[in-house]
Amino acid sequence: MSVNSVDVVRPLGAIEELLWLFGHSSPKQFCLVAEVDGSTAIAEWRVALDALQQCHPMLSVSIDSTYSRVPHFVRAEGHPIPLRVAEGDTTWERESEREIRMPFDPTNAPLIRVVLIHKPEKTFVLLVLHHAIGDGAASVFLLRDLLRALSGDRLERQAFPRSLDEIVGVPVRTSSEQGAVLSQELAKMLAQAPVHVESRALSAELTSRIRKLAGRKTPPSTTSSAQPSQWQVEKSTICGATIRSGSFRLSIFAACWGSPTSAWTPFPKR
Repeated sequence: MSVNSVDVVRPLGAIEELLWLFGHSSPKQFCLVAEVDGSTAIAEWRVALDALQQCHPMLSVSIDSTYSRVPHFVRAEGHPIPLRVAEGDTTWERESEREIRMPFDPTNAPLIRVVLIHKPEKTFVLLVLHHAIGDGAASVFLLRDLLRALSGDRLERQAFPRSLDEIVGVPVRTSSEQGAVLSQELAKMLAQAPVHVESRALSAELTSRIRKLAGRKTPPSTTSSAQPSQWQVEKSTICGATIRSGSFRLSIFAACWGSPTSAWTPFPKR
């Protein structure tokens, strides 16, 4: 793969590179599921996703490891966010299982994809990210902006995010040696392993604790009833959030990632 230096954005930070490496040996693609109440059209979602991608430049990159030994984010315009509309009588649990078993090829942009379970009065949206470009918190903000775009708000273009290394003052890593493309074979093999996603109900006590952590007062109703919220694979992070915009309400269930692994392939030292 030939990379134009003009398209090179910046080197991956240490954590970003670690998650990129994990993607080759123990895929950790990230999935966030939310339910959007309100009548929408699939074409409106397409327009909103295009606006979201224009707003966040991280959604238009691939990761190149041939430019140098230090992997770099590379700008790749003209590749819209893949949107799949699930067909038939399916559930968000089943679609989550399918998406978690589909590793990203980091050399192909974008490193995000979206699935819709579209119904007349509500839609389930699955946001799937390569973990090197975003985590649970990032996914929540992306969903917020997606809902804003869906409501007709204009999203202002953001600057490309800095790495944590740069934020804390760690020197930018450089290398004059040429890199190499890492094999995806182990990731593809591990993706064949079964994944099970199930919905559960949070206890009133845990719901109250989450709301307190988020700085919100607990409404009386949560003291006597459980609220469906959590889903699991191997590891899960509960995202207790409800976002409102216009006539839509976005209820986030949770974010999770994980895939079983029993092998490890060492990577060449820099």
